Amino acid sequence: MKKRVVYCDILRIISIIGIICLHLMANMRDAYLVLNKKYYFILTCLDSIPRFAVPIFFMITGAFMLGRKNKESYKEFLKKRIPKLLIPLVIFCVIYYIYDGMTLHSRMSLIDFWNKFSSGLEIKYHLWFMYSIITIYLFIPFLQQFIEKIDKKDLRTLIIVIFIFGNLINTINVVLSRMETRFLTAFKVPDLLIYMNYTFLGYYLFKYDIKLEDRKKAYIIGIISLILMPIFDYICTVNIREDSMLLALSIFPFFYAIAVFLFAKYNLHKVKISAKNEKYINKIANSVFYIYLVHVLVIEVSRKVINNIYVPQRFIGYSLQLIIHSFIVIIISFALGLLIDYLMNLRKKQFKKIG
Repeated sequence: MKKRVVYCDILRIISIIGIICLHLMANMRDAYLVLNKKYYFILTCLDSIPRFAVPIFFMITGAFMLGRKNKESYKEFLKKRIPKLLIPLVIFCVIYYIYDGMTLHSRMSLIDFWNKFSSGLEIKYHLWFMYSIITIYLFIPFLQQFIEKIDKKDLRTLIIVIFIFGNLINTINVVLSRMETRFLTAFKVPDLLIYMNYTFLGYYLFKYDIKLEDRKKAYIIGIISLILMPIFDYICTVNIREDSMLLALSIFPFFYAIAVFLFAKYNLHKVKISAKNEKYINKIANSVFYIYLVHVLVIEVSRKVINNIYVPQRFIGYSLQLIIHSFIVIIISFALGLLIDYLMNLRKKQFKKIG
């Protein structure tokens, strides 16, 4: 059995809670973008807090997958890992497609499903991550060989170069879009490479020791990035919420995620966790994948139920409802994630017995 890295498990759990909260907040932010810009800014400040979450998921993937000791053929690697990602994706795509078809009373067909499934965006908004991570997994064996052949300095340089021609150019162009001009868009790297860069970053921060002086700088830059994130979003948002400054493609979550990862790596080990609690943490961390897949369904179903009971009229009412709704969604999503993980493990054991 592989030794668990507790701080990475805790980061997984905190990150999935963060993603649930920012997805819950989206509707309220949309409403107040039209109703009251001041309240919109307050909500965006809150929404900025969990924006380290998506980068952290990519970073943890890099930390473990790029640093693997065991050698496998490319075929063995794909056979062992891709079905674990692809099969649940297909199942949940079917679930979300049928759910939306029934609730929106839209026409459903295999061709329409295939077209939406193939696009990677039209089934459900949060599933983009699954398409990106599966694509990255296809390159992991090659990236691992590449990473092994370069030293710490070259890896750091690679991360910086991709950051400049990815996150930085993206951010500059969002700002310049207000002036109807562009900056070096021809040199911008694809979004997938930016996500892949987070796996390099995660591997780098996980493997190499970072000096205390450099960590302090990272914390300061991370805090500054967290403060600037909602401010730049507010400046760049006109009529439609795009969240360009809050996404992993921006510079702000990049620095923020570095600070969070380093803080967890160098501080969470100081917290005394009993063996029993560590076991619970491991179980929840293992189920995060399924929590991610199911949580949007829980959000949408529970929102309909709650709105049928009470529709608030004032900001304070919406805020209280959001807090209550968040607790409900987190509890149900975690319970379903743990249940699905348990059933999947049970199925694996049964197959092993048959085999």
